[in-house]
Formats: sequence, C-alpha cells, structure tokens
Amino acid sequence: MASQMASTTGAGAWRGDVALLAKVAALGLLAVITIVTASFWSMPPELWQNATLPTSITKLQQLERVLREFQSANEARVIAALAATYMYIQTFAIPGTIFMNLLIGALLGFRRGIVVAQICSTAGALACFAMSKTFGQRIVERFFFKYQVKLQAQLDRMGNQVVVSLIFLRMFPMTPNWAVNIICGHISISVPEFVIGFFFGLLPYNILTCKTGEVLKQLRNGDNVIDRWTTGCIALVAVCGLLLPHLLGSGSS
Repeated sequence: MASQMASTTGAGAWRGDVALLAKVAALGLLAVITIVTASFWSMPPELWQNATLPTSITKLQQLERVLREFQSANEARVIAALAATYMYIQTFAIPGTIFMNLLIGALLGFRRGIVVAQICSTAGALACFAMSKTFGQRIVERFFFKYQVKLQAQLDRMGNQVVVSLIFLRMFPMTPNWAVNIICGHISISVPEFVIGFFFGLLPYNILTCKTGEVLKQLRNGDNVIDRWTTGCIALVAVCGLLLPHLLGSGSS
C-alpha cells in the first residue's frame, strides 16, 4: 500500500496534472467555440463558405475579406470572437499569435489593433502564468527543469532589476516566450513584475505584426505603405528596444 501511494505522488504524479490541464483546456475550447459560434451565428452562408483558417498569408487575406464584410454591421461580435480566440491561444501556448496580430491589424487598423493585441496577449499570458503556478509545479519539474534553472540564474545575475531582465528576455527571446510564461510561476517573480515585463517586452513584436497586418491590407488596396506613421513607429520601436532597459535599470538602482 505504501509503495502504491509513493508511486501515485512520486515520479508519475505529473500525469495527473497533465490530465487536469487537458480538462481545463477542453472546457476553455468549448467556451471559445461557444463565443465564436454566437458571434458569427448571423453570418450569411456565402460568407461562411469562404471562411478558412489563416494557415498562410493568402488564406489570412481571404479570411480578412470575409470578416471585414461581416464586421461592417457586427464589429463588437468580431472583436469578441478574435479576443476569445487570441486569449485561448496565448493561455495554452498554442502557436498562431502572429496570424492573430496580422488579422487584427488588417481588420481594426494599427491604432485600435495594437490596443486589442496588447490586452489579449497580456491577459492570456497572465492566465498561463496563473495556471502554471496553481497546478503546474510537477509538470515544470518534469519537462522544463533546465529552463527553470537557467532563467532563475539569469534573474539572479540581474539582482533587483527583474523587470529589466524580463523585458530583455521578451524582446530577445533566448528562451521561447511560451516557456517563459509557464516557468515564471515557479521562480522568484511577482505578478506585477510578470505583467510589466510581458507588456513592454512584447510591445515591439505586437507593434510590428499589427502594422504588418495593416500593410497587407494596404497592398491589396493599392494604398501607400511606407508613410510617416509607419516610419515613426519603426523608429520608436528601435529606440525603445535600445533605451528602455537602461532607463528602467537606472530608475531601480
């Protein structure tokens, strides 16, 4: 009996955590499907026929045309469906945020698109952080132990400049961002530090991908692509990437 209990709580206990995570993911997927279905319930059949998963730039442009036509009278529904899908992808570390940013930029334009992308990506990352912290300890120890030790060592070298280190890791991801989201719940990082590091660290990526989505639409429409706004945003991203870590570091010292 004792040996059976040891085997349940010992090396194989992570399997129970994986099963629990799978159930949570299934419930979340059901919620997303419900939101998306309710949002597009009134979509005309001819638009449904042309809707497709954005697995390439061509299909992304096709989906953008479908959603844009439906969006003209149902913008809130389209945003709700995009937000639910985006947060689910980010929460469960599913590849595809680049296509979501491109689609959001094309549909909403750069200025509104970057706001939606920042909110959804940060909320999804925080949900991933919270789930990992709540019932992911044994999963992290099983599959991400080396990453955990490496990330903790990097933060220890930075001393009290944790936020600066997190921003740097997001801008120049030596460790994948999804892995950082999972691991951060099990090292010495607070929720505010995680949120600030993610928000500002992923801002350049979200700016560039949302702007690229708007550019893809402009290419199709024949509008000017390289304008003063685009040039200014690119320059601002470059300056932030170079100066923000130093400014935050000097402020915390």
